[in-house]
Amino acid sequence: MISLRTEMLVIGLLLAAGLSGAALGRGAAPAGPPAAVDLAGRVGCTGAHAGNPTGGERELVMCRIGDRDVTVVTFGDNTGRDDWLGDARAEVVTLGLFGAPEALVYGDRWAVRTADLAAADRFAAALHGWRV
Repeated sequence: MISLRTEMLVIGLLLAAGLSGAALGRGAAPAGPPAAVDLAGRVGCTGAHAGNPTGGERELVMCRIGDRDVTVVTFGDNTGRDDWLGDARAEVVTLGLFGAPEALVYGDRWAVRTADLAAADRFAAALHGWRV
């Protein structure tokens, strides 16, 4: 039979181990990406409406800046974002060859695609992202 003192010591050690793990950030769920509609709104995109996410996309929002279409996408992780950027980059290069240039902007678990090149620069600045 375990003594009460031993039992209390074990409970105390388990609690201390759990608290120190939480203090180090272990076990805490990582914050999700910002909402796609919030990203769109931060740069003045209007008429935002949800699209149909495919593949690794978490959210897909389409909107407009002036007369140009904008697509804002969020992802569960940066691997999904990088896969999406690879596919989108190939399409953007092809469109550019036919005189319809587009730009991509990306950040942590999000990406934006737009034909408004000036808006792409504003997205990058406002959202602390990088333009492709």
